[in-house]
Amino acid sequence: MFVPERNSHYQDFATVCPGADGCYLPDQQLLLVPGNNPSDGTKLESVLAHEYGHDIANNRSNAPWYSGAWGRKRWASYMNICRRVEAGTAFPGDEGVHYKFNPGEAWAESYRQMVWTNQNFLNSSATEEP
Repeated sequence: MFVPERNSHYQDFATVCPGADGCYLPDQQLLLVPGNNPSDGTKLESVLAHEYGHDIANNRSNAPWYSGAWGRKRWASYMNICRRVEAGTAFPGDEGVHYKFNPGEAWAESYRQMVWTNQNFLNSSATEEP
């Protein structure tokens, strides 16, 4: 869902996604982003890529853990998330004080970086004929 800044729903966006350029609501499988580039200069496509990373995690089996909090299983294994949780340096699902150490956010950001580099989607040529 895009929410343009000059829209009556923008106040709702600011309430649902306080202080963020966008957010993902897993129960509704809904990406919320503003309809314009955020005022900090971040490109809207970059915000969408990050939030879509949350959607990917939310829709994948990661038993016995929830991917939205821990990140995708192979990624979490590669990043030693279980060891980091044991050591108290990673906090799955923490949207508060330890937000920067939430593996679910790190996964979404890793996904964004994988598909969005130098303001271009890396797979943009995938739709072109060889």
